[in-house]
Amino acid sequence: MRIASSGVTDGERRHGIYLMNADGRGKRRLDHLPSYTRPMQPIEPAWSPDGRRLAFATGRGVIYIINSDGSEQRRLSHRDVPLYGFYSPIWSPDGRRIGFVTMPGRYDSIYVVKAAGGSERLVTRHAYNEAGFIWRPDGGGIIYARGGEAASSQ
Repeated sequence: MRIASSGVTDGERRHGIYLMNADGRGKRRLDHLPSYTRPMQPIEPAWSPDGRRLAFATGRGVIYIINSDGSEQRRLSHRDVPLYGFYSPIWSPDGRRIGFVTMPGRYDSIYVVKAAGGSERLVTRHAYNEAGFIWRPDGGGIIYARGGEAASSQ
């Protein structure tokens, strides 16, 4: 079993995505981003369902995916959200899409993008805070909290 985390390691002053064994040994930096300070730092790694890739966000509003061996890092999102960025990347059960939350204006919104790349698709169009979501088990949509109540989208 391997653990992915974000943070700063001993001896390194850069925030990054790290991979280690379950016993804490073998910790190594996985991402290939330049040294960033807040809000650009890489955060919130999320494993793909097959365990071969990770999605992660930066505080500036970019979603990346990378193979678990550190190869083939690529930018998935194409916007740059200056204030709050994108966060909470979550893979669909089949690993073909990634959902994430962003706050481009006053309220959070949920977007989905294909893991292979492409344009982000706005899923929620409500004037509420969309905070937290999960994929339906069949991958046919998401379930999310909207201003304190449950909602769903396909």
